[in-house]
Amino acid sequence: MEELRGLNITRFEELSKGFSTAQKYVLYSKDDASQYLLKIYGMDKAERCKIKFDLLKRHFDNAVSCQRPIQFGIHDELQVCYIVLSYVQGESGDKSIPSKSVEEQYTLGVLAGKELKTIHRVTPAKPYDWYHKRTQKYRNKVDECKRRGLTFIGRILLNSTFKRTFIG
Repeated sequence: MEELRGLNITRFEELSKGFSTAQKYVLYSKDDASQYLLKIYGMDKAERCKIKFDLLKRHFDNAVSCQRPIQFGIHDELQVCYIVLSYVQGESGDKSIPSKSVEEQYTLGVLAGKELKTIHRVTPAKPYDWYHKRTQKYRNKVDECKRRGLTFIGRILLNSTFKRTFIG
């Protein structure tokens, strides 16, 4: 896209990890000196993405350990909006954290709590109904579990091998 020309992108790779509905690409500049994450959404998400981008800028400025927001834009012809962020190399927490000792996991939890405290210092100009959003997300997960034949007893999930898993 013409809008990304200033980043001197020489190549890109699609990124299929994560739960986001966005199309995601890792962008590489000359000699792989810089790497970026491009997230592309439909125009119906433009207002929400702009708010997310602006909040992320505020978090970054407050020294929250997060991706650096680079660019937000709208491409009218393609009917998409996009966000460009710094790309953070590393292994996903869902893979790396379970292999850590209990003490390391505890330390990471404490650090995450400190980051969360800093994040909560920033409030959006327009309030967002997180309760409704999270409730809907969990309902969707429960529906997916049921679709896959998993059953619940209270807050306990039973899978086909009858392994009990606590659902928080």
